[in-house]
Amino acid sequence: MSKNGAKQTGGFVHSVKGKILIMGILGIAAAVVIGIVGVFSINKNAQSSEIVSTVNEINVLQSQNLANDALYQYYVEESYLKAALDNLANMEQQAVQLESIADESYRASVDSIIENIEKNKTNYNEILSIHSTRGYTPDMGKYQEYMTASADLSDSFGSLVNNNDWVEIEWQSYFHGTDTPKTEKVDGKDYIVLHYDYKLPDVGKRNSLIFRLGGTFTYKGDYFIKGVALSNGSEVIPLDLGTIELAEKSGAALVDAEISTFGDEPALKVSANYNEANGKWEEISTTLNMVEYSPETYPVLKYDLYLLPSAIGSETEYKYGGAVSGVYGFASNLGSLNDMVSAYSKLVVEGKDVTASLAEIEALMAEIQENIPKYTTDPSLADISTEKIETLKSIFESIKSTDSTTLKIKADNAEINSVLSNMCATVQNDAVANMNGVRSTVTILIVIILIASIVVLTLFLARIFIGINRSVNSFSSAIEEIEAGKISTRANASGRDEFALFAESLNNFMDTLEGTIIKVKKVTDVLAESGVALENSATKTKTVASEINSTIDEISKGAGEQAKDIESSSQQVMDIKSNIMKIVGSVNTLSERSSEMNDNGKKATDNMDQLTRSSDFTTEAFGKIVDQVKKTDESVGKIQEAVSLIASVADQINLLSLNASIEAARAGDAGKGFAVVASEISNLADQTNQSTAVIEEIIRGLSEESNRTVATINEVTGLIEDQKNSIDSTGSAFENVSLGIDFTRSSVSEVLDQAQACENASETVADLMTNLSAISEENAASAETTSVAMTQLNEETTRLAETSAELKRYADELQEDLEFFEIAGEAKR
Repeated sequence: MSKNGAKQTGGFVHSVKGKILIMGILGIAAAVVIGIVGVFSINKNAQSSEIVSTVNEINVLQSQNLANDALYQYYVEESYLKAALDNLANMEQQAVQLESIADESYRASVDSIIENIEKNKTNYNEILSIHSTRGYTPDMGKYQEYMTASADLSDSFGSLVNNNDWVEIEWQSYFHGTDTPKTEKVDGKDYIVLHYDYKLPDVGKRNSLIFRLGGTFTYKGDYFIKGVALSNGSEVIPLDLGTIELAEKSGAALVDAEISTFGDEPALKVSANYNEANGKWEEISTTLNMVEYSPETYPVLKYDLYLLPSAIGSETEYKYGGAVSGVYGFASNLGSLNDMVSAYSKLVVEGKDVTASLAEIEALMAEIQENIPKYTTDPSLADISTEKIETLKSIFESIKSTDSTTLKIKADNAEINSVLSNMCATVQNDAVANMNGVRSTVTILIVIILIASIVVLTLFLARIFIGINRSVNSFSSAIEEIEAGKISTRANASGRDEFALFAESLNNFMDTLEGTIIKVKKVTDVLAESGVALENSATKTKTVASEINSTIDEISKGAGEQAKDIESSSQQVMDIKSNIMKIVGSVNTLSERSSEMNDNGKKATDNMDQLTRSSDFTTEAFGKIVDQVKKTDESVGKIQEAVSLIASVADQINLLSLNASIEAARAGDAGKGFAVVASEISNLADQTNQSTAVIEEIIRGLSEESNRTVATINEVTGLIEDQKNSIDSTGSAFENVSLGIDFTRSSVSEVLDQAQACENASETVADLMTNLSAISEENAASAETTSVAMTQLNEETTRLAETSAELKRYADELQEDLEFFEIAGEAKR
């Protein structure tokens, strides 16, 4: 032992430990070098990674600002501007941090980032200041002033147009068959020509000119209107019917209307169907759009009306004239202007081009201002509205000036954001490029170090492998002999490495093993004899236990079947008890329902009595209604007589008016005033006749409705009488039902007593069956317990026999195995 230890200590370098230690030192040295290179690369890349991370933070904050800007454009709330300023402050901090960690190669880009953040911050502060002073909603700043001025202007528009929108022009009458008109042949036909030349009402400008022809007469055919012009006495402005729009056509006698050609000139063609037989005023209105003309400057209207004599019926009177209508929509256009300003403000907030929007706003303001004096006859009102729109324009000019600054700032911000994004991208790209460069350099160094380490370690490993292989071959041959049972074989213990020590230890172990096997062989002989005796005893015990177990099984089966029969009988008794309890519950429910039916029957009888009284009251009320309707019918007859008297008086007035008109015509110029009065009286009589006709129609309808109401009430009265008889019959039926319910209630009470007795008896039988079942189950359980115990005993005996047999088998096998070993002394024998 000391000899081998001296060898190992003196030859440490030649030992496996020494060789492995040298390999470890070389591996550690390579790892240290790789580690130093890795630390350098990690530090370098950590700096670049921190730069990238910081720039990413700036990019995230910039993206949040873009989102805040979009939200501000949508909601126009200053909280988003403040959030953007907070983000810019954070961006500034991140940029300062970036400046501290970046080297000189990043200096220009980082300085540009800081500079643009400062500019952006200044711009947002200015936008925040403008937000509160300018205001982009109607409740703050200059925008609020604009909306207040707009409301004042709208109020002034309420009194600016101081006349009705629709104003009649003077009517002219023509008496066909009495007057001698001018005639003219056009397109081969003779026409009656009526000339209209009268001053328009002094109401200011109107956008539409309405031509009206009406009366109670017959005219079935076309008539034409041409030569329409406006005049101020010295100058005549013709209306070009070829370019004017026919805006509207209406009337009871209208068939159609259009702009057509009449005698090679544009004219308004109207197809009419006036029918005197209808007995009422019929009219046709045609409307021309003359918004491009100035009736307030040229207040005299001229036009010619062409009628076909053949289309006119018998001698009759008809009137021609018209109206002017349509004022400028000051309120609606002001509303449109406000909508434009709102849309314009939205564009400013979004930083978009507002050139077209501004042009529309300014054009509409000029249009409104230009029309203010045209549609009114009161210059003072026009001055008020003009002053207010000038105020509105002044406020908008101030807003526009502020908005030009805002748009410039937003354009500047867009450029700043673009530059900032580019600078951040440049810094990120440079940092990523640095990381990739460091990674490539470090990879090359590590590969070189790894190759050198692998070469050196491979040489050492080859030396170790050769020495170990030699020692392993020596061990292998020795172990093969030992495997063959030659335990007297010993390994080669020469050498200076650890395998020599292993061989010496193996040899000492084999010496000990050889002595132990000799002793074990002696013990196996005794163990084999004991196993045979134990196996015979276990076999006898198993046979006896099996016989006892079979007997107890028969007893357990009988007790189990008896318990099942008793349990089945007990279950049937419990089912009978359950059914009886259900019957009792059902009878109780039936009793409760009988009580409820009795109470409901009494309530129904009371309700029938009340319904009978209500039917009597209803019959009496309908009688009163019939009397009142008859009185109303008599009043309608008296009103009809009064209306007939009014109609007769109107006819007399109309006749007197006609006579007065004739006398006035005979009187010449002296009777013109009287003729006008007679004409107005005639119009009043006509209107009275029309009104009495309407009243007669209403009275006739009222009388018919009254008669139908009386008939309906009579029918309802008969139905109420039948209903009363049915109610009396129903009351008698309810009394019979109530008697039947009382009888049912007493019968149910008797059934309930009998069911209760059955329930008590079923409970007694169920208790007896339950006790009997419990006793049977205890007997079955005892037999089962005994059976289980014997089964366990039988199993234990079987296992004992098996164990004895296995013990004997192991002893035999051990004896055979020990015969394998060749002991030195036995081999000699």
